[in-house]
Parts: sequence; structure tokens; C-alpha cells
Amino acid sequence: MIICAVEEVSCGCFKLTTSEGPSFFIRKCYLDIVPIEKITSMIFYGLSTKMDCVDFSETESDDIEMASRAFLAEKCALGYIGRAEHSRFLLSRKLEQKGFSGVEATKALDYLEQCGMVSDERYARAFLHSRKAKNEGRTRLSAELNARGVRGEALKNALDDFFGENDEIEICKKACKKISAHCTDENKLYARLFRMGFSAKDIRLSLASLKNDSTI
Repeated sequence: MIICAVEEVSCGCFKLTTSEGPSFFIRKCYLDIVPIEKITSMIFYGLSTKMDCVDFSETESDDIEMASRAFLAEKCALGYIGRAEHSRFLLSRKLEQKGFSGVEATKALDYLEQCGMVSDERYARAFLHSRKAKNEGRTRLSAELNARGVRGEALKNALDDFFGENDEIEICKKACKKISAHCTDENKLYARLFRMGFSAKDIRLSLASLKNDSTI
């Protein structure tokens, strides 16, 4: 690969033009082998003359091409994020479906996560808000988020905040009352609430509350 022009378009982001004409973008953090100084040394007010062209070895060229693919993966991920919050896991899966390698996707998502553009905790909060009307318990919601790649502190913090603002027992009571309108069998009602992610203790309290309400 012969690079004939280099322009820094933003901090750490460069536009490279090859001797054959096509231009592409890279971030210095996406390079593994090529020293960024070998690229930045070519900059002269954003232009280079033919004499300034630099020939990169095959290994260096592969590294530069990988960095350009990581940059494309970054832009693709931003497109998804612009439409809705995504967990890192979901973005990684979508990028690989688009043909990006695991390494390219990882580099892009590491950068976006570092910049705060990708956040599993923020995604989890948005997800929980969207499921609020379904009246589900912590266990069910935790499993749903876990399946979407949200784990550890991000999962715990989002769930703690959600159920700090929304009393789980009251949610269970609401679900119990709604289901009882078309299911009077207590065992089936219990099983349904358990599948919705509520604890045995909360279900018993909700069933007792339902009975008390029916006797008033």
C-alpha cells in the first residue's frame, strides 16, 4: 500500500489517500502495528506531494486496512445507536452480521464505550422503562437483560434503580389482579406470576391481598 496524502480530520482521526486514488479513514487507536508517527509525519497542511508518498509493507498495509474496517464498524454501530439504545453484545452481533470481524467490532466498540456512546447500564435503564407496563418481576427482567448481554454492575445498578422507584410487591399485586380477571385457579395464578419473575414471598402476599379485596 502506498499512501500519498494524509489529513487529520479530527483528534486522532485521519483521512488517508492511496496512490490508486481511494480515500479512507482510520483512528490511531485502531492501529496495532504501524506507528502513528509514520503516518502523521506525512502531514503538511493536509497535503502531500508525490515525493512524499510512503510505501507500507504488506503487514503494515493489513494493519491499516484493519483500522479502516474498524472505523467503518464504528460508523455502522453509531447508526444503530442513533435509532435506539443497544447493549454492547447486541451491537457486536449486528456488526458481525454486517460482515465485520470480531477484532474490528471489538476495536470499534471499545472506542465507543470509552467515549460513552455505548453503555450497557444506559441500555438496561431504557429497556426496563420500555417494559414497565408489562408488570414483570426482577428475576424475569434480569434474565431478559442477561440474554441481551447486560451483566455485572451494569445489570445490578439498573435493576436496583428501577425497583427503587417501582415497588416490586405493588407490581406483583397489579399483575395478580389483572391475571385473576381471567384465571381463578390459584395454582395456575401462582405459576403464571412465578414465570413473570416474582418471588414466592411477593406472590403469596399478592394472593393474600387479592383474597382480602374480594371479601370486602
